[in-house]
Amino acid sequence: MKYKPTLDEYREIGAEFRRLNSRLVELDVKVQNSCGKKYSLRESMKRFNVVRSALDDRVFEQYPDDATPEIFYGVLEDIDITTKKCGLIDECAGPSHIDQCENCDHRDECNCYERFKEMI
Repeated sequence: MKYKPTLDEYREIGAEFRRLNSRLVELDVKVQNSCGKKYSLRESMKRFNVVRSALDDRVFEQYPDDATPEIFYGVLEDIDITTKKCGLIDECAGPSHIDQCENCDHRDECNCYERFKEMI
């Protein structure tokens, strides 16, 4: 018999995946900057993302009316098209908003685009 987590359990698991993803990316950047690219965590991160994606698919299969992508991937601030600001200028959110910062005018101020563009 397969175990079916509750939606709240999926939310807890998803919150841990979001937290760990951010920390893994930050750690990978630090390790590569300190020790070189041959010590990249990229392969571990790929496996991590495969599992996260599979769980995301599973929550949608089991709870089609209640599941949202935010459970495992979080919510990104929308870029204000008129100002091209992602709304994170006061505190860089790091790799979790790199896609937004690629097109954001503040990227030079918080340096997030330069720090994390290699992770794309």
